[in-house]
Amino acid sequence: METFDAQTYRKQFDAFVQRFPILGSSTHSIVNSIAQGVILDYVIIDEASQQDIVPGVLALGCAKNLIVVGDSRQLAHIPVKLGLQPPADAYDCERYSLLDSCIGVFKDTLPRTLLKEHYRCHPRIIQFCNQQFYDNALVPMTQDNGEAPLRLLVTAKGNHTRRNTNLRELDSLLKVLDDEGGPIELSEDGRGFISPFRAQVTLSGTYLPADFVKDTVHKFQGRECDEIVFSTVLDKKHHNEERLDFVDDPRMVNVAVSRAKTRFTLVTGDEVFTANNSHIAALMRYVEYYAQDGQIVRAPVVSAFDLLYREYDQSTGTAPG
Repeated sequence: METFDAQTYRKQFDAFVQRFPILGSSTHSIVNSIAQGVILDYVIIDEASQQDIVPGVLALGCAKNLIVVGDSRQLAHIPVKLGLQPPADAYDCERYSLLDSCIGVFKDTLPRTLLKEHYRCHPRIIQFCNQQFYDNALVPMTQDNGEAPLRLLVTAKGNHTRRNTNLRELDSLLKVLDDEGGPIELSEDGRGFISPFRAQVTLSGTYLPADFVKDTVHKFQGRECDEIVFSTVLDKKHHNEERLDFVDDPRMVNVAVSRAKTRFTLVTGDEVFTANNSHIAALMRYVEYYAQDGQIVRAPVVSAFDLLYREYDQSTGTAPG
């Protein structure tokens, strides 16, 4: 067994850096990836909207020049509660990401460039995000060759949500997948199932085929699949109202849609989001307008309770289950 020689490793590493002067590192470990006292010409921090300020400062201390790459219209980081009083509002690490903090500190003196060219999604997919979130500033660089990139599955009315899970949405998706009569052609990027709720992701592991990559929307930021299925989980029960804003967060919807390269499928409940001017309601209208025949499926799975839902809903404001 070879023993680890730190001095030999450092010499090999330094030789590598001289030949290939580009390092890949997390912000946490960058100070341990370079020799003591070394200052890099440039440090580029990617996905800065999800970067905490505190570890981000470590990278700033290693750089002559800093390039911060991020999108404030995508999901922010989940902050750690430190209970520390910031020296100024822009440095509040419990409220702001590194991207937000840089913008807050430097304001208009910070040069900004919008990366307009979009290479991931089918034009019909990214056009929703373009219209809804980017004021049509994006330029799709992919081609529309007549594919069917959009699909909408609407479950029957009813109380299908249980502790941040919705089995009816999974059953409905499985029914549609079975009706397809076989797997669609996908590249190595495969297909993914995402949801705002970890409990729904966990439940999907029991029901969906193994080839689905399953994770929350937050965890999927920065990733992509040929096909993305987005399960919104919530139904019309009164106590779900407080969670509607969480699911309908514009950054959540933007990230969910823009993970899909060739096909995006929305699985949601009937009339859950359409009662207000929500982003998911806008997404449903968009899919309904642009989806091809057969790509809009309503109530693919029903039960005896669904048939009683309208009567219960009108008389008591609730439904069985």
